[in-house]
Amino acid sequence: MGATEQECLQQLGFIDANGNITEDGFHILKALLNKLPPVHKGKWGEVFVPLMEKLVPACVELVIIKDHKMLLTYRDDKYFKGWHFPGSYIGPKETLNQTAQRCAKEELGVEIEFSKCIGTLNKIDGPRFHDFSNLMLCFITNGTPKTGQWFEHCPDDVLGEYKKICPLIESVL
Repeated sequence: MGATEQECLQQLGFIDANGNITEDGFHILKALLNKLPPVHKGKWGEVFVPLMEKLVPACVELVIIKDHKMLLTYRDDKYFKGWHFPGSYIGPKETLNQTAQRCAKEELGVEIEFSKCIGTLNKIDGPRFHDFSNLMLCFITNGTPKTGQWFEHCPDDVLGEYKKICPLIESVL
């Protein structure tokens, strides 16, 4: 029978007998974190959720409007099932506009014009972790979205945290 994760970490000197991280453990953690690529430039795999549970990351959510309709994309994974606004975490040294532009290009294959920030969403009880979103009103300037659907009203199966902002979004349509 193999050693448990806690026993291995203790043997390496990364945690003490009470499970608290040691000084050496902090140094190793710092070295490992310095090797991670920025969130938006790499796949973090299994470390993403445990790390983000210790932080409150900031995001942008793209509220893309066309012909009095909003663009929503569908998500169906371990954490979310339903319609949502496309979005991304803000990368190091990125402005809100740069994050919005990157997200539009990578997720939707379009170019956008950022109009203004129309609100925020503090997702304290998110299914993965707490994050904070900036709702960015945008318009497509080039391209057709490669995914998503246009809605005049938020659908019934919009993700839970978005239900409370649907009246705000519908007011800008």
